[in-house]
Amino acid sequence: METNETLAANVKKYRQRCDLSQEEFANTIGLSPSHLREIEHARGNPTLDTLDRIAKGLEVTPEALLFSGLGEMPEDKQALICFLTSEINHFLKIPVSKRLFIVRLFEYLLVALSYNGEE
Repeated sequence: METNETLAANVKKYRQRCDLSQEEFANTIGLSPSHLREIEHARGNPTLDTLDRIAKGLEVTPEALLFSGLGEMPEDKQALICFLTSEINHFLKIPVSKRLFIVRLFEYLLVALSYNGEE
């Protein structure tokens, strides 16, 4: 398999594991959906910067995108990472004042859940 075909297959595989459409993922990493589509069909020649943005967006190394079998992670861990990345991206879109309230709420819940009745 040629490098651009391996890259295309790996980008698509990791993106689908994150349960993201091409458009959602492209917007997340600052690419046009058509550019991502070209890459996933082995017709694009991404720059190193684009390759780095794709890798960071998928939480893998650039090497994992370029070579078959590198950077493999058990599917359940990859799914968890993709889920958490997606939730963090949603969280960062919330205004700071509301984020602080949510963080404090979680802190309160963690304290309440860890309380075991001892004083």
